Amino acid sequence: VLGLLGTLVIVFYTPWINRFTWLCLFAPGTGFGLLMVNGTHYALVGQFSLAAFLVSISVFFLVNNLLLLNQFPDREADAESGRRHAVVSWGKARSAKIFNVFLALSYLPLVIGWVAGVLPPATALVLLLAPLAFVTGQGVEKSHADRQGLLRFMGFNVVLVNLMPLRVCPFIGKLSSHPPATGASLSRKLDGRAFHGIALTNGDVQFHQPVVDHFQILILIKRIKREP
Repeated sequence: VLGLLGTLVIVFYTPWINRFTWLCLFAPGTGFGLLMVNGTHYALVGQFSLAAFLVSISVFFLVNNLLLLNQFPDREADAESGRRHAVVSWGKARSAKIFNVFLALSYLPLVIGWVAGVLPPATALVLLLAPLAFVTGQGVEKSHADRQGLLRFMGFNVVLVNLMPLRVCPFIGKLSSHPPATGASLSRKLDGRAFHGIALTNGDVQFHQPVVDHFQILILIKRIKREP
């Protein structure tokens, strides 16, 4: 189901979704955050978890912001081509405020998960990025009408989008303490192996370095499933 939804987002984004402001605003984060993060977790352990869901909400807002900010320089060209994203429909000043709201909301699920004990203590490391997030948000507010001035903060935003999830994923460690029976045989086949920073020991997924490409994980699973 998640794969089907992701496919629909990809197929309909250019011809249809980007002509509806709200859909265009939330579609990127839905695909890369809610669907990809939770789908990858389910593919690995055979069940969903609150920890993965909280991380996916953070990625949801971060990726929405990534595309939103990248639309600022293209406002006029996009308007002429019929696209109706937030910057075209609501203007740069209002979109800059939306950017800051999303930036603040990207921290909320991680902090809640950390305080509640759902996410590991090392999740607090994302707070080290708060000064960069503040500078980026303020810069977007002040430079939203200045194409050249905005480029610097677009770069800062790319750093945030990449570093925030990577400060959490390597420390999640055990994605599931009790994987279901359907995943047990796969766990035994994976036991002791390593692939792009991922290893399974005694059935538990361990991240030894940041996981950058979710598709690498799925390739590993398909490869192991073919073995007798």
